[in-house]
Amino acid sequence: MKDICDKIIHAERIYKPIEPGVQRAGCELSGRQHDREWVLGLGVQIFCEYVLRWLEELEDQVPEVQPAG
Repeated sequence: MKDICDKIIHAERIYKPIEPGVQRAGCELSGRQHDREWVLGLGVQIFCEYVLRWLEELEDQVPEVQPAG
């Protein structure tokens, strides 16, 4: 997860093919790290679903703070 987020932040190019009728479209990110080029194919819908699910799980784990009084 951290590596994917790092690549999104540091991508030099994000290419999203736009084709009629394509569902669950993905993106291709590319960049350079440690003098090596990289390309990452990313299914945006699936990635977002997992991130949102993970955030919900984290929120459920946080204890509710009671107001002082």
